[in-house]
This record gives sequence, C-alpha cells and structure tokens, in this order.
Amino acid sequence: MKNKYFGFLILFLSYSAQSQNVLKTEIYAELDFSLKVQSDWEKINILLKDKDWSEMTEEESALISKYDAMVFEDMWDIVGEGCSWYCGANFTVKTSSELKASTKYNYKASNISDSSYKTAWVEGKEGSGIGETITFEFAENHPMIEEIIFVNGYVKSKKSWKANNRVKKMKMFLDDVFYGIIDFQDVYAEQSLKITLKQKTNKWRLKFEILEVYPGEKYDDTAITEIYFDGPSH
Repeated sequence: MKNKYFGFLILFLSYSAQSQNVLKTEIYAELDFSLKVQSDWEKINILLKDKDWSEMTEEESALISKYDAMVFEDMWDIVGEGCSWYCGANFTVKTSSELKASTKYNYKASNISDSSYKTAWVEGKEGSGIGETITFEFAENHPMIEEIIFVNGYVKSKKSWKANNRVKKMKMFLDDVFYGIIDFQDVYAEQSLKITLKQKTNKWRLKFEILEVYPGEKYDDTAITEIYFDGPSH
C-alpha cells in the first residue's frame, strides 16, 4: 500500500505542477475577410494606384485609414511595412510533418511564418495531429519577445476555418524544457500570449506540441495560419 500510495502521489504532484502552468490566451484582433472587406480593398488598390493622397476625398481617405492601407499591402498582410520587431528578427521554423500539397495549395512549414492570412501550415500525420510539433530556432542576440500572436486554424475564410481542426491545447517548451500548456479559445480571431522571453547570447528555441484540438466539420487535419511575435524593435 505504501508503494502504491507513493506512486499515486508522484503522479498527482506531476499533474498538479503542469496544471499550474496553464497559459490563457487573450483575443488580439477579430478577423474579417468577407466580400465587403474584399470589395473595400479593391477600391483602395485603385485609389492608391490612380490618385495622390492630396487628391482624395474625405470618404476615400477614411476608407484607406480604416484599413491602415498605407502600412499593409493588402487584406492578407499580417505584419505590414515599416520597422518593427521583425527588423531584427532572425529565426527558422520547422514542423514535424506537413500535409501533402494539392494542385492549388501547399501546407508547408514556412506558411506559419510568411506574414499572410491566406496560407496555413497543416500537419500531415494520420489522425488529428496530436503530438505534432512546431519549432522556432532563434539566432544569437535575437530581440526579446514580449508577445506571441497565434492565428489558429485555416482562416482564409470562415468556411475553411470551420472545415478543419483548430488547436485547443498546446504544450510549449523553451530550450526543450516544459514551459506551460497554452489554452486556446475556439474563436475566429487572433489570440495573443503576453510573455517575456529575454534576449540570449546563444541560440535558443521555442517548441509547440499539439495536445488537443477542436474538431473540424469536414476534415480531420489541424491547421495553424500563423504564429508571429512582438517586442522591442532594434
């Protein structure tokens, strides 16, 4: 009885330790790629091509300002132009698998950091992708990270988002040491995790492992459109 109790206690303490490291995300920005938004961007592209800013009406200027179109190239652009945290960024990303490309689309690892809402990484493991990983490796003296933003699911349309699995829980490791379990909301929006990962003089890595998913209505494939970062820029 003593040995059984001791084993149970170890398991309980191990579970409790991990449960205390649950990292809750917050809504960062709602997503909208509706026909109305697409139509607005078509108008914006024509305006920026044919007119100088001084020639625009108040209504036209307001439309451009609404979408911050002087910074973002189009509605699929995530990061935008100008100097940001990404000016000093130097990292690589690898995934444990990726879904085989179709005739029209690919689902490769690099899609997860290509600054586009239009593309997504989709895991290629049989089943729902539990245990599949995404690993970011950062160069020496890389800028510190103060926020991680997740674009969870295949968000190019609401239909695609519903059709495919989204991540529900994901383990996070820092330099291969367990850091916590990220708990995602099942919402068509960007979600952020406020965190302080300080600059290091050596290479370092962040690894995410899929632990649980929200099931898709049509496919048993888990998709993540983007994982991007923010912090002090160089």
